[in-house]
Amino acid sequence: MRSLINSLFTIRTAGIAATALIASSFVAQAADLQRPMYNKAPAYIEQTYNWSGFYAGVVAGGVWGTSQLVGAAGSTEFDTSGFQIGGTAGYNWQMGRIVYGIEGDLSYSSNSGTVGAVEVKEDYATTIRGRIGYTFSERTLVYATGGYAGANVTVSGAGTSVEKWRNGWTLGAGVEYALMPRWTVKGEYLYVSYMDDVNGLVAPVTNVKLDESILRVGLNYKF
Repeated sequence: MRSLINSLFTIRTAGIAATALIASSFVAQAADLQRPMYNKAPAYIEQTYNWSGFYAGVVAGGVWGTSQLVGAAGSTEFDTSGFQIGGTAGYNWQMGRIVYGIEGDLSYSSNSGTVGAVEVKEDYATTIRGRIGYTFSERTLVYATGGYAGANVTVSGAGTSVEKWRNGWTLGAGVEYALMPRWTVKGEYLYVSYMDDVNGLVAPVTNVKLDESILRVGLNYKF
């Protein structure tokens, strides 16, 4: 009898231990289910804007300046004004924060002025310039620019007119901002001086000097 009781006691103790072990396992699993799961956020990779490459766009703005008629009796200076609108294209190279390149444009121009019976009118104009700038932020470029300038100028008066291509130079500066990966917008100032003599004009004019300032905005697409 005592042997049977001891056997029953041993079985009972083993059952209690097994039950406790199973219960503790269920408790641990339940705790794991209640614990929130945290996923590590992916590292943020900053996309750096690259100014290098070919681009083309449109430009438009105002133009004003002075013209001077030179003749045997002396010279007369007067004001000119108008607007320009046209197209532009260029190519940039970037080294660190330095951006440099070449840019050209061709624009219709209404810049004109009159003195007495003589009118001086710029019909269209072009520039071919170098550019060099610095990126003060990832998308903001401040630059200086300069190079060749040319314009088709018509001088008319006393029932006659003479049309001639004028050569000159230009210097200026601007700010360009990258709106999107392929679109940029800019504001730009250019000073232009045309230096060619124009002989055989409306008598008694022997030469026409023309200096102007251009303030314009542009929209470019980078290919």
